[in-house]
Amino acid sequence: MQNLKSQLKIKNYVALVFLLSASLALPLIGQAAELYLESFENSYYINDTFIIEVRMNVQDNENINAIECYLKFPKDILEAKNFSTGNSILTFIEEPKINQEQGLISFTGIIPGGYSGRIPGDPGQSNLLGKIIFYSVFPGRAEIIFQDISQVLSSDGKGTSVNLINKGLTVDIKLLDNINFIQNEWQDELEKDKIPPEDFNPEIIQIDNKYYLAFSAKDKDSGIDHYKILEKNFWADINKIIGIAKWINVESPYLLKDQKLDNMIEIKAIDKAGNEKIIKLPATYFLPWYKRYYFWCIILLVFLCYVIRKLWIYLKIK
Repeated sequence: MQNLKSQLKIKNYVALVFLLSASLALPLIGQAAELYLESFENSYYINDTFIIEVRMNVQDNENINAIECYLKFPKDILEAKNFSTGNSILTFIEEPKINQEQGLISFTGIIPGGYSGRIPGDPGQSNLLGKIIFYSVFPGRAEIIFQDISQVLSSDGKGTSVNLINKGLTVDIKLLDNINFIQNEWQDELEKDKIPPEDFNPEIIQIDNKYYLAFSAKDKDSGIDHYKILEKNFWADINKIIGIAKWINVESPYLLKDQKLDNMIEIKAIDKAGNEKIIKLPATYFLPWYKRYYFWCIILLVFLCYVIRKLWIYLKIK
């Protein structure tokens, strides 16, 4: 329980580490990491949707455990549509942010246990940090670059800022002609994703004497898109049976409506391709049937129906 509370405050911790490392620690000589971008092609056409992958190489056997990344793109040429965390080596502190008006993309993540680079025989997929989905809106040379405030921290116990090499990417956006067809690399990838998110372990935690549900799921292909929750009770069960269950969109941590914790909870993780994984949490404090108000409501309703029926028969006979 206490560990999970610490995880919820990790964002502030990481931010503090970044500030301390920037002001107190100098990069160690020989330590280095490289952030770079990759695309499937060097040029695209207007109205194409394509993917830019953010990757990292580690040099000199450095071990990395935290990354704060900022990317700049030409907002008049490209529109950033989405950010996929699928198959990323990062555990994200919060959802990656896209600011189209400023042409900025940012994300912060940690790597539990650290990352020391690709192992021999690695096909090249284990250094992925994330995928940016762009839509081309205007012809020109689209230069996507890392900002200087991007940082990579060593897992040396001190949060030392590692010497960072940034390699951006330039993509040519051309006018569409009659020969070329509009591409949508992201849609192609979504159509291939038939696998639901991985199993995850939501937990109930207590903050300021209130109960919250904390959760985080991973999806290896398209990445997690959003979460939904259904707090079970009598009426929720009825709604589910008749097909109008009220799932609501939530973010972690979620303040539970049922602060007595006497009902089942269902939490649903949905990836960007629409695949779902549902995890059910049994009631923490399960009430016996005779202590549930809706049971007595049903008994009362049945009794009233019985009395009304008897009264109707009696009046009909008279």
